[in-house]
Amino acid sequence: MAEPYGFDRLSESARKAVGQLGLDPDSHASVVETDELLLVAYEAGAEIVSRGYAAGAWREPLDVTASLPKRTDDECWSQPRLVIGSDGLPWLFYLSEIRRTTYYHRWLGEDWGGRFRGRTIFHAKLIELLCAQ
Repeated sequence: MAEPYGFDRLSESARKAVGQLGLDPDSHASVVETDELLLVAYEAGAEIVSRGYAAGAWREPLDVTASLPKRTDDECWSQPRLVIGSDGLPWLFYLSEIRRTTYYHRWLGEDWGGRFRGRTIFHAKLIELLCAQ
């Protein structure tokens, strides 16, 4: 199985927790760990979903993109990337191929904040550079 993006930076206990999810290798999963929480984001069909792990249990999935408007019926969100920002909080980035745009959200403790549009950020390689920690 392909390891999620960021897996190599996780503690051993976080790696075991991620293993419990049984993520599909094609889900383009990404993970990040804070002192209080392990976050995983992945593709689920045409949507981006995230899950948190704390106190030995997985939280219910959060459908990050399910309520967002789509330009076309076949628009999908892809390539989620989680990073720890300079503010010490997790940020989630993902792409829309139809809009050729990267979108991002800031973690607010229990859920993701409002969506921001990264109008000039698109290419997947650029996201890899932004996400390098």
